[in-house]
Amino acid sequence: LHYELCSLHLRHPLLRWWAAFDDSGVQAFAQESLEFQALAPADNLFIPRERATGAYLHVSGKLNYYRMQENVEEEGEGPVVPSCQEVVDGACFCEMALWLDWTHVGELTAMSGSEVLLVNVEGMAKVLQNQHVVRQLVVQY
Repeated sequence: LHYELCSLHLRHPLLRWWAAFDDSGVQAFAQESLEFQALAPADNLFIPRERATGAYLHVSGKLNYYRMQENVEEEGEGPVVPSCQEVVDGACFCEMALWLDWTHVGELTAMSGSEVLLVNVEGMAKVLQNQHVVRQLVVQY
């Protein structure tokens, strides 16, 4: 049942390929790695300088990503200025956390009741230990 609920949101090309190639493997991946997370308005999913635990798939609601950028002025560094971007429906974000040790450089805030699907990096690594063909593809990706 968990896989069936998650499969509706697996739009990333690598995850779609995995589902087509090895149904039982992607079901194990869903069980070990995928977790729905609900956010209330004004909740932060993550904040700057926080270690990332995985990537996210946007399921529903309105989410804004605020990337912190330093405003460099002529006489030195200026204040940190946030740059805002709305997360589009179905987007995969923070994917870098799946491939390397990642620290967030911004914050993600729910503007309305929202839901995301966490792709937990530790769960994914655990499943890939037994998925030799898929692991080789992931390494090449």
